[in-house]
Amino acid sequence: MPKDLALPVHANPLAPVDIAQENAGDIEKTFDDAAYRRAVKNGQMALRNQEWDAAAVQLQEALTLNPNSKEVAFNLGVAKFRQGDYVGAEKLFKDSAQSDSANLAAKSMFNEGNSIYANAVQNLSSAQSQAN
Repeated sequence: MPKDLALPVHANPLAPVDIAQENAGDIEKTFDDAAYRRAVKNGQMALRNQEWDAAAVQLQEALTLNPNSKEVAFNLGVAKFRQGDYVGAEKLFKDSAQSDSANLAAKSMFNEGNSIYANAVQNLSSAQSQAN
């Protein structure tokens, strides 16, 4: 360490100095594991019961709690697709296709293609009915 650099005796040269210690706890948010598991479970149950709106609400809550879950993004994409929100589904499938699981990535890419196709058909139908 250079001699002209004077550090206070209590200073840790490896600790960042631009973060106030009293605010350091605000940086990390606590993860509510129970709420996440409950939202995923309720969302999956709603999907099995073909309750697309309820599934979307629960899975959106789970994705908000854990935005890195590719599985939740995939399941929310299924709910959005079944609701007719093909653009929203496409975005979620694109996200879930980034999974480390080759199986999930393949299903996601397939469903992303289906979402693009369904959106194109929907837009074509809308354009044809406006033309008539």
